[in-house]
Amino acid sequence: MGFVLGLVCPKCRFLNKWEERICVRCMAPLRDSGVEAIKEVQLFHINKGGRGLIYTSRGSFTITVGRSGCDISFENDRYLSPIHAKIENTIEGLKIIDAGSYNGIFVKVRGSKIIKVSDIFICGSQMLKFLGVLSRLTPYVLPDGTTFYGSMVPDVEYLMIQQILGIRKLGDLYLRRAPLIIGRDKGDIIFQQDKFLSSTHCSIIPTSDGFVINDLSSANGIYLKVRGSEWLFDGDILLMGQELIMVKVV
Repeated sequence: MGFVLGLVCPKCRFLNKWEERICVRCMAPLRDSGVEAIKEVQLFHINKGGRGLIYTSRGSFTITVGRSGCDISFENDRYLSPIHAKIENTIEGLKIIDAGSYNGIFVKVRGSKIIKVSDIFICGSQMLKFLGVLSRLTPYVLPDGTTFYGSMVPDVEYLMIQQILGIRKLGDLYLRRAPLIIGRDKGDIIFQQDKFLSSTHCSIIPTSDGFVINDLSSANGIYLKVRGSEWLFDGDILLMGQELIMVKVV
């Protein structure tokens, strides 16, 4: 489970016990020398009944989360892989790592975050994929000079959002100009039957750094899928399967 509390040597980066005065590896002084303490990490399971503490440690650790045989197991959640994720606390920081899960890990967006092509996000009960920008297209002309007949070709850039359905198929593809708003009652993409969506839930806007997804003060928030691994911070909320886990760094 790791040390009760750790002090990182500023010289060799070895993790020492809290009560040490000099590093047990290189003998460098520890106290009053800019040492770093590994902070206490608490994990809470959030459900309809509130939240309950499911893990706590004041030291370095690596734990697994999944459906069975893990340090933290949710045996009734069929959306979790047997070993779904790992959570590591080291001198570099706290990190969530996808352990090759089928459905992935999602982290709740705090206010806004840059969104990249192929990023998957959840708002309400909708799982959506950002496909980037559909730029101006040149109509297809046949060898004999005839222009191919079809739907009107957009003459401006459009953002592309694709539904991901639970039957392992892609749903509707939405083309909208930026800025784009998603909601239950108002916006450019509307899901009227989704009771978990706010009236205007989130937006995607272009910035100098790329496209940014914004939470428009929605009740249930936005969750962005982790690409492999991601650093965690105090107050982060993870969605894995149907489980919500809150991270507290004391």
